[in-house]
Amino acid sequence: MDDFTPEEIERFKKRLAAEQGMANIDAMTHTVSTPVSRPSSTPQMRTYDPATGTIGGEVSPLVRALMGVGAGVERAAASAGELTGLVSPERYQNIRERNEPFTQGPLGATGEFVGETAATSLMGGPVGRMFRMGGPIMRGAIEGGATTYATAEPETRRTEGAYGTLAAAAVPTAGRVARTAISGIDMSPAARRLIKEGVELTPGQIAPNGTWAMVEESMMRIPYIGPKVAAARERGWQQTQALIGKEAAPPGYTPPARADVRDTYNDLKDAYNTAYDQFKGYPLQPVLMRVQGGNVPLSQAMAVPRQAAADPKSRRYVQSFIDNELGRVKGRQLTSGDLLDIRSNIRAKLRDLSGNQNFPDAESLLKNAETKATEILESQLPPDAMKALRAVDAKYGNFKVLEDAVVRSKDRPDAFTPAQFSMAVKESTGSKGQYAGGGGRMRNIAAESVDVFSPRTPVTGAQQPSQLVGYAAAVPASFVYGDRGRKLGKVLAGQTEIQRQIQDFERQFRRKLSAREREDLARVLRMGAAQYSAQEQPFFATTQE
Repeated sequence: MDDFTPEEIERFKKRLAAEQGMANIDAMTHTVSTPVSRPSSTPQMRTYDPATGTIGGEVSPLVRALMGVGAGVERAAASAGELTGLVSPERYQNIRERNEPFTQGPLGATGEFVGETAATSLMGGPVGRMFRMGGPIMRGAIEGGATTYATAEPETRRTEGAYGTLAAAAVPTAGRVARTAISGIDMSPAARRLIKEGVELTPGQIAPNGTWAMVEESMMRIPYIGPKVAAARERGWQQTQALIGKEAAPPGYTPPARADVRDTYNDLKDAYNTAYDQFKGYPLQPVLMRVQGGNVPLSQAMAVPRQAAADPKSRRYVQSFIDNELGRVKGRQLTSGDLLDIRSNIRAKLRDLSGNQNFPDAESLLKNAETKATEILESQLPPDAMKALRAVDAKYGNFKVLEDAVVRSKDRPDAFTPAQFSMAVKESTGSKGQYAGGGGRMRNIAAESVDVFSPRTPVTGAQQPSQLVGYAAAVPASFVYGDRGRKLGKVLAGQTEIQRQIQDFERQFRRKLSAREREDLARVLRMGAAQYSAQEQPFFATTQE
């Protein structure tokens, strides 16, 4: 500009202004509208080659997102460094200004969020292990608050730290609510196992040691609602009795649904007669066939062993019984049906003499004779028949437990109780030691039934507080314990079809991750929620620094 005089410069300005004015007038009066290109809200980032100094094409979306990730990680680390004094405030501002272009637009902002979440998750691990106090909600609050405070902008640390604390604490709470919606309310292990077998339980039976169980028992004595509650609670036990009937059925047989378990018992009795009929008719030799040592005659194999430890009275009684059974088939062709009848009679006599003090050792001697009858059968039956016989024998013991429980119930309208079934299971064990060690046929169902269906509150004045609560809850509870409320019971137990599908998916997903990986994933979710909340501040009012 030094080459021009002031007068020339002034004429140049006037001339330029006149030319711009004519251009504007021409644009306003032109008949053809020309589209005006507007700059994009997202900066058009392009590649640059420092070797040649040339500018290339636009950066791909993936590269833009990755650059945002790197910028987010660097900003979070620099903020923590600025807090601890490792990074000066001036250097932190330079980092912010340098990375600002990389975080523009949706892709850059998303990348920045991912980077900051990754950085805070790495920081949250040591923080969470350092403060192992309280439950998951408190640990989440500590992790989220500490990391968002450390990585926030210096001028808004307290605000972002507060939001991060609230959001990270809310994630475990939301997870617990979601788990309840998917898996149902908390229930005892016994109740959960029965529910998996298709038994419908009331809210009080789901958690039999809870407060609502006592309230539910007290509601059974309230007019109008009482019969509904009692019917709902009895329905679960009837379904458990049906489950016991299924466990006592021979292989391949499903008993029809019955309202009375005694009818189920009669069905099973006929089913076992049919099952054992298929093994009758095979001709047998009156010997116990052995691979080595030669065959043993029938009378010798079934006799009371000389070395058996037993009192003389029991020996004579059992030997006389066995001789009478073998005498019925003496002098004719022995068949598998004959030996099955002999074994069945031995089993009946064994039950009759169980606990008999007049013949204290007869029980063990009869068990030995039953075993020998089975060995004679299996030594001569075809392999397929022998395998099928073993399968039927394995389930027949369950049937005898059911029979014992039905006998104990006498003429009770609802058949046997959980306590009577548990006693029948106890009597099925060979010894006290076996029962004490957890043995016994269908022991799992017996233990679960006693835990879930046994009353917890005695009929005394101690029931008065729960009785009052029961009266207060009677009206709203009338729906829950009615037929229309059974769907709600399935929801509470987590047994609807959609809940089961989600549970199956969750189990498959959990199998693919180790416990440490699941913990890390949960931490990433907490830190992501804390970081989002700290940046967006979606709830409450912003705290003034």
